[in-house]
Amino acid sequence: MVKSYDKNKLVKIVEFKRSTNFIFTEEYCEMNFRKDSSNIFKNYFTPELKDVEYINNNLAKQYLEIFTKGIKAEKFYEPFINDVKKEAKQSVNFDKQFFGYVNNNDEKIILIQQFNFEYDPYNFKTKLDQDFINCFLGWCSVSVRRIKFNVEKSTFSIH
Repeated sequence: MVKSYDKNKLVKIVEFKRSTNFIFTEEYCEMNFRKDSSNIFKNYFTPELKDVEYINNNLAKQYLEIFTKGIKAEKFYEPFINDVKKEAKQSVNFDKQFFGYVNNNDEKIILIQQFNFEYDPYNFKTKLDQDFINCFLGWCSVSVRRIKFNVEKSTFSIH
């Protein structure tokens, strides 16, 4: 269900049954992100609602594969794999932020940040519609997952 998809807003809000999704527009990205010299971000685009719906409907189904790709089925990895299985079941409840970019291979990529707000020491949940949250250490390393979605191939990978 779409809560707010006003073309004049820099951040579009889309609510699904169990999560809220924040789509950062091309205009927001142009104003707030710089293009880097490596051309990873050649251009920006606003992710389409149909892609956000596809991501929300399919991410949980592919979650385990995305996060355990390349890990051997050895006893050493069992605790990690069990944690990922648990997180996969919960992932439909995680709020998400999205922005779209064209990479140096001219592929349209949607970067997804999903947040597990069981514990929110920095009060980020109230800021999801204002800024693209950029954090990597501490709470973020445990509670934030970054995933890339290739629009043309409809594939997920770890960012």
